[in-house]
Amino acid sequence: MKIFLKSILTNPNEIIFLASQYLELKDLIDKFIIIEPEFTHTGKSRNMVGIDKLLEICDDLNQKLEYIPLPFLKNVIHNSKDSHHNHKNEMITRGSFKDFIDLSPRDIVISTDADEILYEDYVKRALKRLRNSPNPFYAETPYLHQFIYKDNFLAANFSFRGPSIIRAARYIFFNYPKHWRYSGRVINELGGCHFSWCMPLDSLIEKASISAHKQLFIESCESSIRQRILDDIEEKVYSFRKNKLHLLNINNPEKIWPQKYSMVKKIMPSE
Repeated sequence: MKIFLKSILTNPNEIIFLASQYLELKDLIDKFIIIEPEFTHTGKSRNMVGIDKLLEICDDLNQKLEYIPLPFLKNVIHNSKDSHHNHKNEMITRGSFKDFIDLSPRDIVISTDADEILYEDYVKRALKRLRNSPNPFYAETPYLHQFIYKDNFLAANFSFRGPSIIRAARYIFFNYPKHWRYSGRVINELGGCHFSWCMPLDSLIEKASISAHKQLFIESCESSIRQRILDDIEEKVYSFRKNKLHLLNINNPEKIWPQKYSMVKKIMPSE
């Protein structure tokens, strides 16, 4: 049985989160799988970020790294303008890694997106539950603290759910890729932090234009996306959803952040 940490790279601003997650969990995992697709969720070609910067920060990462530059696969929908198609491309990005590595049914996959960092203590507890469970398809999903726009803007009354810890048998036998998320038992504990849209403004605009949620940004904007985001930051809200999220500017986010994120920020300050 091996333990794999799996994530995705699509933007240079995600390097800080990927480095933090690796350092947080490196003593618990056998391999860190990073998928970098050659296509966006809208099915267009993209410039590859690569892993050179990540290797500079994590000097022992090359011992455990499996970097997968994911090519245009046959199921990728090109130049999509349909949100349903965008989500299909997103699923291909998240789930196609299983065809590029050797996974056994007993292996465990810690499956995250790049802006999600799980706490080491939570993952230790989760791995114990997986090992002790008689269910060969066991998976669990915790709640995460939700930060938006800035890593000290906390959506205090909202907990995000997405990344999962999964026995590989749950998904490896499917021919079509799965999300490897939102899986199994919902665990009523806070397992980490989601740094959603925590990147410079120009990167936010670019992300909005190519994300699986592109239509949400287009259809909900009377003004420009740029101005809407600037207004959100000024008002401390996230307005791109049916019910706005109110954001609290917290003074001591280090009490909530994963320990290794605080450490990496000192090495590699965010913009």
